[in-house]
Amino acid sequence: MLPPLNNPSRLIQLIAKVTDLRPSDVQKRLIAETKKLGHTVSAEIQRRSIKPFVNSPALERFYQESDAFLFESTVWNTCKAKQNMRKFISNRLSRLDRTNQKMLCFGDGLGFDSAHFGCQGHRVRYFDPSKKCSRFAKAVFQDNQLEIKTLNSLGQIQPGSMDVIVCLDVLEHIFNPIEFVKKFSDWLKPGGLLFVNSPFWLIHSTTPTHLLANRKFSGDIKNLYRSNDFIEIDSSLFWDPILFQKRIAQPASLGPAARARVR
Repeated sequence: MLPPLNNPSRLIQLIAKVTDLRPSDVQKRLIAETKKLGHTVSAEIQRRSIKPFVNSPALERFYQESDAFLFESTVWNTCKAKQNMRKFISNRLSRLDRTNQKMLCFGDGLGFDSAHFGCQGHRVRYFDPSKKCSRFAKAVFQDNQLEIKTLNSLGQIQPGSMDVIVCLDVLEHIFNPIEFVKKFSDWLKPGGLLFVNSPFWLIHSTTPTHLLANRKFSGDIKNLYRSNDFIEIDSSLFWDPILFQKRIAQPASLGPAARARVR
């Protein structure tokens, strides 16, 4: 695992610095999160009396201000399922001979996706609305000796400027996902790649920030992606992302097995 995930003492130190919590309290919260993924976010949503599964100004402030996602995302990034997502993306980029790509990691939270692809030689841009997660991500980049550009606003992204966009476990939180998929299409060059994982179906007490109104998009490739000029070219069967390509005359092909996985 990437630093500081491979160094518990350093990890706790960084979280304590970002959250102004005592290291002992950070350790307790991480242990609680390890026992039940989603515990910290759920407890904080309840404490703030924010209505779960519904978009609201209070929920938007929660994303910007809360430290709860630091704990959830830290534990999630140690899970095999999350690490396999990054392996899937790296494998497909390699098979498509995509090296030194200009890449946007959208909603990357703690920055581990950005750091992973930065270590592989890609030119990565990081964006996340959480101020505390962004502070933590900058420390992750420093620990990995990476120069990754942190974007403060989406207005910094020029149309047709990206080769690859990675968006993992984000769209299910966003009001009007179609609007953001359209932005992805606008930001990508023709033939650019989009890796996306969005468990819209996952409405549970441990996922109170997943929007119930977005559940209709689960499995809806036609309205969410094809309508925004994407074609699906590969997927894995379970948690790994779906790979889309912005439409061009001769799209990439990864063979019949890939087409079967997408189906």
